[in-house]
Parts: sequence; structure tokens; C-alpha cells
Amino acid sequence: MFPSPTHSFSPTPSSSTGWLPACPEALPTAVLAGDPCFDRMLAARPYRDRFRRALDVGRGQRLVLLNSTWSPQSLLGDGEGEGAGGTGGDDALPALLPRLASELPADEYRVAVVLHPNIWHGHGPGQIRAWLDRARRAGLALIDPLEDWRQALLAADVVIGDHGSVTYYAAALGTPVLLGAAPLDSLDPDAPVADFIRTAPGLDARAPLRGQVDTLIESHVPQPGPMRFTSSVSGEAAVRLRRAFYGLMGTRAIRGNSAWPTSSSGAAPRTTLGSARPDDGPPRCWTGTRTARSRRTSPGPRRVSSGPGTGSCSGSPRERKPTRTRRCTRRRCTPGSRRAGPLPR
Repeated sequence: MFPSPTHSFSPTPSSSTGWLPACPEALPTAVLAGDPCFDRMLAARPYRDRFRRALDVGRGQRLVLLNSTWSPQSLLGDGEGEGAGGTGGDDALPALLPRLASELPADEYRVAVVLHPNIWHGHGPGQIRAWLDRARRAGLALIDPLEDWRQALLAADVVIGDHGSVTYYAAALGTPVLLGAAPLDSLDPDAPVADFIRTAPGLDARAPLRGQVDTLIESHVPQPGPMRFTSSVSGEAAVRLRRAFYGLMGTRAIRGNSAWPTSSSGAAPRTTLGSARPDDGPPRCWTGTRTARSRRTSPGPRRVSSGPGTGSCSGSPRERKPTRTRRCTRRRCTPGSRRAGPLPR
């Protein structure tokens, strides 16, 4: 028999009370904790321009982000169920990619895609890349499904998605959303995401895409519902979770800043867009702490004399045979470092 939980964390009070009909025993253990993932995105909003630069989104360009969850009725599903915009549940994403490449000018739009991690693990990175190879050669950016989707979501100007959590997060952030798949039959009719699916605009597969994207961006009015049902205590998840965890350990919580830290030094994170080999999965776009960059030296053996009395510096560690050391004054060496080399007698 499984032990009964002592804490059941919930992002909103409504979801806590929603457990009562299904499991009334869990109600006394409910703790209003917020959403730490949503809080991280709210804290990273000031760095939106950095995320856009990392995704090669230039000035005046618009980033169109495609998102698909793991479901037969999703944007990358197999065509079962009902789709949005009168598609009848067709395989929307493969049909959408060539149209985006042909209808959206490359100098005005940038297209990226976030796929659910189960899609990558279920089919394999090689298969996903093979399916999207033509779109990638046309400029499609593949986003890391575990970490970097948050940065892409903050950088996006519009999201074309489905009933997944990433699309709902986009609506909670106030980003315009077009539904390419809307399977209401697979959702709880009383769930907040079902209400969002019923009211959000759907993608019309028969109409020009650029007109739909531009019209939505220019006339978009954020809905208050998604943000309210994502977290009712925005920005407080770290404090509430820390207090609960220290209470489980029987000790007092340490004092700290309630906001999510940007880096160990307090500086803004540095955003980088890296590349990956074909078997490494999608390319990464991550944040890291800014560090000092070391000077580069040319490869291969190199031996340069610094003149009498000042020693010499060798570019090949294998050729150095130190006898005595002097401080190297060459600009290629790290300031203050000591390089070994033979000294004139």
C-alpha cells in the first residue's frame, strides 16, 4: 500500500478545490505553491531581446513559433480527431511548414518549432531531423525541448500551437496564439485549457498565412484567463516551495531573495545559440554565466624570442624545456603568467 502524501502542490486555488470530487482525502494536503516554470519565464522577460538575437531574429523581423504536444490529435499528430480551421484533423504541421516557407518572406519572418520531448524520444532525433530536413534548409530553427523552449516562447511574436501546455503558457504570457489543432473531445470540458481552446482563434488552412499572422499580431488583446489559471501567486513559487520543503525537513527556511536568480554573480545571463551534430538532437539555445574569454594562440609549434634578458615564449608545450623562469611580457600570454624557456647565458 502506498503511503498517503503530506503535501499536494497546486498553482491555483481552483485546481486545489477541483480535487475534491475525485479525491477528497487529498484536500487537507493541498498547498498553494504557484508555478515555478511560469515564474522563471516572468523573471526572464527583460532578456527577450537577447533571446531573439540568439535565434537570429533581426530588427524588424517577426518570430513565428510552432508548437506541438505529444498526442495523435496534436499539431504533429497522425490525423485523428478534429482539427482547427476546418482541417478535419489532418496532419497539420507537415502541411504547414512548406506554406510558411513560401508565404512568409525570409527577411521579415523567422520560423522556429518546439516539439514535445516525447516526440523526440518516441521517434528519435534522426527521424525528426529527416522529417523536417527540407524545412530546416529553408530556415526552420529546431529548439531544445527540455530547457530552451522558454527562451523561444519569450522571444516569439506569435505561436501556432494546439492544446499543449507550451501553447497555454504562451497565452498566459500574453503572446498571440493561433490554434492549428483543437481537439475538444479529448479535454475535460470544465478545464481552463478547454475554455481557452473554445475562445482562441483557429488557423484557417484555406486562407493566406501571412494575413492571418499579421492581423492577429496587430489586433491581439491578451486574455486574462490563461494567466489567472496558470498561477494565482505569480512570482512566489520559489518562496512557497522553499518554505514547504524546509517544513518537511523540520528546519527553518533560509532567508533569500524571492525572485529567481539570473546568475551566480547577479549579472544578466548570456544567451548563445549553439549547434549540434545530427545525432545530438535539436540545436540548443541556452543561458550561461558571463565569463572571461581566454586569448587564443595559433596551433602548431611556435617559438618566438623576446630579446636578450627577457626570456622567450613557446607556443608548443611539448617543446618547452624550462631551466629558469622569467615573467613573459608577450601580449599573447596571460598577463602576469610565467612561461618557461631557456634564458641567454
